[in-house]
Amino acid sequence: MNKQIVLGILTVLLLASFAPLAAPSTHFSGEEVEDNSSGIERIQLTPNPDSVGDAHPSASWDGEERLRATTVDTHLGQFTEFGFESDVEVPEILTEIRTDIVMVVVHGDVGLWDARVALTALPGVEVRAHIPPSGFLLQGHPVALAAATQLDVVAAVHPLPLAFMIDYHVSDLLAEAATLESPNLLSTSVQLNGWRESSSGTPQDHVRLGRLTGDLDQTAQQMLTNHRPIQSGRHLGIIPLSEIANIAAEPALAWISLEPVWELDNNEAIGHMRADDVSNYFPNIGLNGSGHSVTVA
Repeated sequence: MNKQIVLGILTVLLLASFAPLAAPSTHFSGEEVEDNSSGIERIQLTPNPDSVGDAHPSASWDGEERLRATTVDTHLGQFTEFGFESDVEVPEILTEIRTDIVMVVVHGDVGLWDARVALTALPGVEVRAHIPPSGFLLQGHPVALAAATQLDVVAAVHPLPLAFMIDYHVSDLLAEAATLESPNLLSTSVQLNGWRESSSGTPQDHVRLGRLTGDLDQTAQQMLTNHRPIQSGRHLGIIPLSEIANIAAEPALAWISLEPVWELDNNEAIGHMRADDVSNYFPNIGLNGSGHSVTVA
């Protein structure tokens, strides 16, 4: 009897080993089968073939293409191909022409890059700045500057007075001094700035353009009392008002302004912005903003 039971169990096991493994049933159709047991409702999305994400229809407008004006807008007035227009009063001492710089007005239908390349190719000159919309400030010996008038891209070349190199605050001081009895006794603290080097953008003390040379550091030492150089191309000191025109004629000088005066302003900003919340809430982690600078351009 026991032998029969054992043989029966072995027979069942052998038959089970040859039975095919049961595969899970898979149903393929054009629609997903909803699995009510999962608790997830499946929603079939049918995108609109005529739009992206049912976005609003695009809109377009017809614009007008305009050529750049053949003018140059400066702090003294506007240069055009026909002349100079200004309502700014300039002290007579600053009306003298500075011979090493000119304002070049290029044609409005000429690309600015093409115009700059043409001007840069002139020997012995340097493009100092682009002044919108169509101007370039050019420096060089007067003979070299004369070649700019022969370029096809150039509409006009205008000389510039010494006033072009001077901040209006300094110019106003000179105008007021002219009304006094002894203007030669007056002086002011100024900052002298040299031309910026094209690749690095830092002010420079020296100009070397063919036969044109200039040294701002030497000029500052000679003409400024209490001379304090900040760095190359930047100098502070006191100068008599009567010498402003002379120093403005220095080829290495790009700009004269009053010496800046630094003072505290908006010292309540930290409280208004609650900028000290982090240091107050977490006094032991040392986060207080020190050592970081924020610049708004």
